[in-house]
Amino acid sequence: MKLGIKKQDTIHKIGCKVLLINPSISGYEVSGEYKDVGSLLHPYGLLSIGAVLEKHGHTVKLSDFDSRKYSKDDIKNAIVDFIPDVIGITVYSSILNNVLQMTEFIKTFSKALIVAGGPHIILSSDNSANSDYFDLQCYCEGEYVMLDIIEYFLGHKTLEQIDGIIYKENGQVIKTKHREHITNLDELPYPALHLLEDINHYRPAIPLFKRKPVMTLIAGRGCPFNCTFCSSIWGKNVRLNSAPYIFGLMKHMINDFGVKEIMFHEDTFCINKDRIHQLCDLIIKENIDIIWSCSLNIRTVDEPLLRKMKKAGCWLISVGIESGNNEILKFINKPITVEEAIRVCAWADDAGLMIRGFFMLGHLIETKQTIRQTIDFSKSLPLFAINISIVTIFPGSKIYEIANEYGEAKYDVLYGLQSEESLNFVTKGLTAQYLIKMKRRWYREFFLRPSQILRILKNIDSMNDIKNYLILLKTFLKQYL
Repeated sequence: MKLGIKKQDTIHKIGCKVLLINPSISGYEVSGEYKDVGSLLHPYGLLSIGAVLEKHGHTVKLSDFDSRKYSKDDIKNAIVDFIPDVIGITVYSSILNNVLQMTEFIKTFSKALIVAGGPHIILSSDNSANSDYFDLQCYCEGEYVMLDIIEYFLGHKTLEQIDGIIYKENGQVIKTKHREHITNLDELPYPALHLLEDINHYRPAIPLFKRKPVMTLIAGRGCPFNCTFCSSIWGKNVRLNSAPYIFGLMKHMINDFGVKEIMFHEDTFCINKDRIHQLCDLIIKENIDIIWSCSLNIRTVDEPLLRKMKKAGCWLISVGIESGNNEILKFINKPITVEEAIRVCAWADDAGLMIRGFFMLGHLIETKQTIRQTIDFSKSLPLFAINISIVTIFPGSKIYEIANEYGEAKYDVLYGLQSEESLNFVTKGLTAQYLIKMKRRWYREFFLRPSQILRILKNIDSMNDIKNYLILLKTFLKQYL
């Protein structure tokens, strides 16, 4: 097997130098010319891996190419300056080709062991084609797999002893058995935030934050629901950090890095109500200076919890509504109804919370009539903002398997900035042109209502808000008018 290293050259080492690379996935690749308002999030998974590696005595550097424009010289300089033994790269399906070009270039001047992980590697049913570019692929949670890979590099393990990896030997692609999920997330050290070059550079999309520095925080893995459009990298088994762990991490972010706002970046934040009640009680008791936002399923909250969240500093909740038609919600296995969405949004609005609604158009059984119904439904709710996406078929999702029965599926088209050319599914009776047109119309109808403009203006409470909204207005006029 040729992996680009000689184990006998490294067996004397007691630790490794590991370079973690986050390629461009949000600001410059996905948002395109609208990057000024798009999100630029911390590479949380790499920060968690880095913390585990440092805990075990390894030297770690993070190169986040998502946070800036970069060239081949930038990639080469990051590697030549550090001279890593192992390079770990996050791979998303939408940027697979870019990452393959990057690793092909790296191999021209570096003998480091190249390890790929992330959503694409986890969800892809066949990674054999990637084996010519990556020395190893990690298709499970990365923290302990990377630790074992370094043990292999140091001569302490064989590849056959490492669960959760894919590699090529004598022309044959070998996939070791699946690695069990980390059951106790509290055993993981806090993410290695010190690896970031500039914590102030990161933020959610405008207007989904109010104060900087703002930090993402992932306090759970797994989702018990079975939405047909979703491909969860964490699986169905829900594992949660405890309230004391989360609270300790929040204080670490505030005290050691000056964080003023936190966005909980997980879909099932309120899946355990007792945990959130306990967390809110800790925040209220110690009166820490923090505001925060989260994403949740509307079936996981009640009115008392929403009121306590508001008291504890929560200002924004994001809820997946997806459609204003109950038949579509049932078809996509979304565990909500239109009536539940109305009720929970009313509770949140009464509690003083801002609400962002996630919607989709172009469902497998979508019609022009159901699209119109959903647009009107979104306008009837007390929503602060909406996020609209056209249905995309992702590997690992249920609709990926059945899309051809309901419309035109283009399995070779990777998701990026949505345009007529980049859509990889269009349901029967609709066209890509129509879906793009209705997405634009929907945004215009929703945000240009006097009542919605007033709702947004009422949320402005700082010069930072004014600055952000001016940027957002400029982009909106450019994109939708």
